[in-house]
Amino acid sequence: MNKKLIIYLGLLSKGSFDQAQKLLKEIDSSLTEWEKLFAIGARLHRANDLAAAESFYRRACADPSAEGAVFANLGKILNGMGRYREASEYLERAFTSMPNDLKVIGDLLTALLDGNKHGRALELIKQLPSSIKKDRFVRLGESAAYRAAGDRKRAMKVLDGLLKEFPNDALVHRMLGDTIGEVSSEASLVHYDLALKYASRTRNSGALYTTQWNMSLHLLRLRDFGRGWNYYEAGLTREVGTMGRKLPPNLYGVLRADHTGRARDGKWTIVLVEQGIGDQVLFLSTLQEAIDEFERIILLCEPRLVPIVKRSFPAVVIGMPGLIEYLGSNEFISPGFVPLGSFMRRYRPSLSAFVKNRHSFLVVDQKRYQTYRAKLLQKANGRPIVGISWKGGFWENQQRNKAIEIEHWEPVFKRNAMVVNLQYGDVTKESEWAKSQGHELFNIDGIDFKENLDEWLTLAAACDGIVSVSTALVHFAGACGQKVGVVMPERQGPWIWGIDDTRSIVYPNVFLYRMRAGESRRELIERVSNVIS
Repeated sequence: MNKKLIIYLGLLSKGSFDQAQKLLKEIDSSLTEWEKLFAIGARLHRANDLAAAESFYRRACADPSAEGAVFANLGKILNGMGRYREASEYLERAFTSMPNDLKVIGDLLTALLDGNKHGRALELIKQLPSSIKKDRFVRLGESAAYRAAGDRKRAMKVLDGLLKEFPNDALVHRMLGDTIGEVSSEASLVHYDLALKYASRTRNSGALYTTQWNMSLHLLRLRDFGRGWNYYEAGLTREVGTMGRKLPPNLYGVLRADHTGRARDGKWTIVLVEQGIGDQVLFLSTLQEAIDEFERIILLCEPRLVPIVKRSFPAVVIGMPGLIEYLGSNEFISPGFVPLGSFMRRYRPSLSAFVKNRHSFLVVDQKRYQTYRAKLLQKANGRPIVGISWKGGFWENQQRNKAIEIEHWEPVFKRNAMVVNLQYGDVTKESEWAKSQGHELFNIDGIDFKENLDEWLTLAAACDGIVSVSTALVHFAGACGQKVGVVMPERQGPWIWGIDDTRSIVYPNVFLYRMRAGESRRELIERVSNVIS
């Protein structure tokens, strides 16, 4: 790379934009085409114009002579956008040409771990020189990779070593909290509190907000809603970014309508979703209260949720994402917004508030429901109609905690029930297993449950009841009042199910079945199947 281009990059990193621009004009004629594109991309990157910077970086990367730095910068931007798998491709190329660059190694580990490629992360660490393997961040990455692979013992061994060397390190304590918290939320709080203490002492806002966000889920699980909801807001910060509650980048620091006390001012309030689909349904349990308080609400949600929301909350207007650009400049729209999940802190500040407001709130399309119901009743011929779903979660540790292989569901099939498939994704393998065992797993062909949520909701409502692992299906079915038995193969599941709850605090007919000591997964399903009649 041109030596003066390196000086230019240094000036940008110091915030000396005028000097950097002056130098760039002087050296422009001596730069190759990819270096020119890289220089422009770097300036845009420093100015936080990430979309434009990405475009210039990509054009530079397309040049066969481009060097590792441009791949590294593009990978860093993609990491920040939460596009981890794509980021890892560019960062692997950067690592090939810069194998000892700690920043590149750190960004690549982040992309691999957050992109659920822990196997490759462990491979990468093993091939590093011993001097780099000793780096604190690399060892933290190693621990995270072991934890993602389900090897908690090795993960803890790495962290215990780090704790001896860095006893006052906020990140080490936070990761100890994360790892211990997979088994015991109660025990995790000791390390989270220490992480908060050391992050505050060093004024490390990134460590502080990330710890608060991770800790919030454990506090909510333990029903400490006071601290839990306050820390949950940290998920909206730039420091937590895409691993928290995903906001459009232009909304960081923008006025919040629920912080202004401006309810019933005659203006429209923009509310936007910022979590996974199951959480969105959960948070919709507070929407009617928000309508009662704020009156005029424009909800920005995923297109696949639109027909359900329109039918269930007719007073809400569905808006387009472009409306965000009008915040503060349109006299009819409040100069602020509310993340949908933040209504929980406002309307569900305590356990009693949850229980008091436990209700069904999603309305099923009655015409479609009657069609499905008639079809199922005819097929069942007097047998109970039971919908099942046996796996959920993107991350491997989520799948370990949620998934129960179809073979363990034999007790349900043996209950002389008509078993309806409500599992999203490819179920070819499971259908073939059922057929080989002389069972029928009834499928409605041609419906993609991930995309056509309204059909999924309606089919779930048309069953007599549902037995499922913890997945979005439970929220949809519970929210329309359906009877659901949630099978929990681990003591701890999503925060909303608590530690030892036997009944949902949100949905009136959702009951929780946790694995008992010494009980196998098949025995757990057997126990739950006893409620089928």
